Formats: sequence, C-alpha cells, structure tokens
Amino acid sequence: MASTLSPNRLSVQNAPPRSSHSSSPSLGGETLRSRADSTISCADTVVRSRANSAATTTKAVYDDVSVADALNPDARNEDDFIVQDNKFAFSPGQLNKMQNPKSLAAFQALGGLHGLERGLRTDLTAGLSVDEGHLEGTISFQEATSSENSHSKQQLSSITETPTSETDSQFQDRIRIFSQNRLPARKSTGFLKLLWLAYNDKIIILLTIAAIVSLSLGIYETVSGGSGVDWVEGVAICVAILIVTVVTAANDWQKERQFAKLNKRVFFDITVGDVLHLEPGDSIPADGVLISGHGIKCDESSATGESDQMKKTDGYEAWRQITNGTATKKLDPFMISGGKVLEGVGTFLVTSVGRYSTYGRILLSLQENNDPTPLQVKLGKLANWIGWLGSGFIAQLPDNPGSPAHKGKEFVDILIVAVTVIVVAIPGELSVSSMLQ
Repeated sequence: MASTLSPNRLSVQNAPPRSSHSSSPSLGGETLRSRADSTISCADTVVRSRANSAATTTKAVYDDVSVADALNPDARNEDDFIVQDNKFAFSPGQLNKMQNPKSLAAFQALGGLHGLERGLRTDLTAGLSVDEGHLEGTISFQEATSSENSHSKQQLSSITETPTSETDSQFQDRIRIFSQNRLPARKSTGFLKLLWLAYNDKIIILLTIAAIVSLSLGIYETVSGGSGVDWVEGVAICVAILIVTVVTAANDWQKERQFAKLNKRVFFDITVGDVLHLEPGDSIPADGVLISGHGIKCDESSATGESDQMKKTDGYEAWRQITNGTATKKLDPFMISGGKVLEGVGTFLVTSVGRYSTYGRILLSLQENNDPTPLQVKLGKLANWIGWLGSGFIAQLPDNPGSPAHKGKEFVDILIVAVTVIVVAIPGELSVSSMLQ
C-alpha cells in the first residue's frame, strides 16, 4: 500500500524522484543535496511546498538582501532601470546596485564577471574595440547570466561591434545607454545674484530696517544741532550687513568654481565596458569590478567616509567563494569612483560612469538646493516673532508722549536687543550658518 505524503513535507526543487519510503535527510531546516550535487552554495536556497507550490527565498549569508531581490529598483532611481532599445543585457540601474551600497548578491545576480562580460558585450582581457560604433543585435538578461549558456568570444564578436563610419560616432549605443563619464553642466550663478540671495535673510532684513531708522534719526538729530555723532550707529549696522552679505556671496561663488574644477578633473573618454589598469597613487575614475590584481588596497574615505584601507579581492575569487559557500560580507571586489589606490596593481571592468557612478551621484547632490537646516528654521521662527513684536510696538507709538526722535531711538534699541538675543541664544550662529551655506 502506497504511503501518504504529508502536505508539509519539503523537497528540493527539480530534485530527482525518490522511492516512497525514503525521506530526505535534513540538517538545520535545509534539505541536503545528493552526493552527485554535493556543493552547498550560500546563494538563495529555494524550496517548494507540495501543498501550495509556493517558492520562498532566504537571504544570502554574505549580504543583507537575497539574490532575487538584489536588483529591485529603488523608488528614487526607477528611471535608471528603464532603457529604450537596450542593446545590452543590463540597465544602468541594475549595474549601480552593485556599488550603492556594495552588494555581493547583486554581483551574483548579474552572473559575476562572465555575466558582466557577456551582458556588456566586452572582453575582460582586451576591453572594448576602438572600431565599435553602432551595435547590432541584442543580448537578453537570461542569456548573459545563465551559466549554461556560455558564449564563446567568436559568437560575441559577431553581435558586438559594427565599424564606425563617417556618420556614426565611437561607442554610439554604449554612450546613449550608459552615458559618458561627465556630469551635466550646470549654469553658474553670477556674483550679483548670489549677493541678492545672501541678502534675502529675515535677520538681515530686520537689521536693514533698524539701520535705516537709526541712520535717519542720527542725521535728523545732527542737523537739528545734536552731538554730531548720532548717525554712527546706523552706519555701523549698514557696514555689518554689507560684510555679512559679501562674505556669504563670496563663499557661494568659490564653491561654484570648485565644483567646476572637480567636474573638469573627470576622465571623459571612459565608458562602461572599458578595462582600466590600476597602480599605486591612481584615482579611480569610475565604478567597476576588479578583474585581476595583487595586494590592492584602496582609500575610499572621499566616497564612503570609511577611513580604513579597503582590501580588494578579484571578481573571479569572489565568484568562487560565493559558489563554494565560503563568502562573507568582508569580501570586496568592487572599485568605487572617487577612491584612491594605495597599494597593488591590477585591472578592473568599468560598470558605471558619470551621473550613475558613486562619485557622480555625490557631485550631483551638491548641485541640488538643500532643504533648510534645523538651525535656519529656528532662526526664521525667531525673526517672525521679532517682526510681530515690532508691529505691536509700532501700534503703540501714537500713545507714546515722547518726541519722534525718542520713539525712533526706542524702536531701534528694542530691535537691536532682539537680534542680539538671537545671536546669544544660538552660540556660533554666524560661523555655523556660513559653513552650512
């Protein structure tokens, strides 16, 4: 009589049929493989229930995400995953998932170095052909990442390159899809506009009002036979306002020039699929995966903030450890743009350039208008309160029996005291504001 199988019993997907009385040995909740397939991988273990035939995946021990989820697009970068008429197996967004942040699961999902070689239609030894122009044919994601569908170099060359003609530019399709290793040019802001933007601050406007009132009263009292120095206070406030606005505008203008210089330092003639050589002292111009190298250590503090020297492992060794189940989170075959080679020599495959690279994203974020900082929000609220209090004081001026000069002097004194309270209540406000701007 045939035995009845439990609906909760799990078996390895696509496993060979077994006899009804033989059960699958398990260890720690994972079904053991047969001796013919005894290599246990740290990749996602896929099991299927006979009751509902639903597949479940577990996270890889060398990454925080599973291989199945490693290439899922982020909400803010969904457009990087959509490419019209893509001649390659991968989109810029999928390639960027390896470095942002570093992900061995994404490296495995893309098929390792061999998958990148096929998907990017390049050669890990010779790199790109200088005669490449418009590309003919396409290669799918499955064809590039499948270990069973390994293309020979002769097969790849038949679909990779078409010689450039007089009308075609070099690497036309490659640049169209993956962009160039340069950032979009930003129109520089003139110094006068920066000066106006620096002046449009509520505290500066309040000080301007105080300066006008104080200067007017000082001139009036001087003409009326006063001491002759009553106008000095108003002039001093005007000079302080001028110094603050000019210094702020000069700092912003200097940042504009520094950003333009950083953009000029980028190597423009690098594109995805290139193979670059590394030596000590080199600055890494683009993101990529190490192909081969000896004792390579990099300083990535400018891109990641990590002060430790990052030891690099070539992509072949990383793939071997992933398939053998010995990979850990410390395994690092990724080259980050903006880093610097401290030791060792080697070669790496370029996978992201320009605005898709790590360094490019950092520079682009500096171009965006930042939201007001908590300090700036607090200063704005205090300025609003001072404005309302000043309005209340002005409303009481008709009932004040003093002379017009006396009323104006009281108004200026109250306003200056209020601004002084702001500066005292927030220590270092001037220096912090200059640094944040």
